[in-house]
Amino acid sequence: MVLRQSLLVSCLASLSCAHPPARPADPPSRSEYVWRCSREIVSASTAVSCAEDFIKANGYTQAAALSPDKLTAESLERWGGPETWARDRHETLQPSAYGYVHDEGRWTVMFCLKNPDKEAGRAVTMHEDGSGTRVEHKDALLGAAEVRLRLCEE
Repeated sequence: MVLRQSLLVSCLASLSCAHPPARPADPPSRSEYVWRCSREIVSASTAVSCAEDFIKANGYTQAAALSPDKLTAESLERWGGPETWARDRHETLQPSAYGYVHDEGRWTVMFCLKNPDKEAGRAVTMHEDGSGTRVEHKDALLGAAEVRLRLCEE
């Protein structure tokens, strides 16, 4: 009987070693794709055009995102993955830029929300050369635009 119990204990011990407990899943990796404006940013109109292309390609307008594996993650998008990001972003911004600021080697191009808030929108920022393009996770105060290009649609 003792031998039998000892065999059972050693068998159970070997099973638990052979199959370690499942560990929690790691958060999905952020997109490795780096979006960059396809042309050199030499003027405000080029920066605005680049930012408009960026929000369309990344699924913020009524147009579908180009491809989930080509989405640029916002700084706080760590969970859910590209399919979730595309769904959550879809049709949240108006496709034409509201205005912009050029300061210290960076462009900030502002967009109105699809359901406009008169004071806040979202901002796309980029370096002067078009690199580092991303949508900032915090709302942008539209009144901070140095140059206003249009009004928000209602």
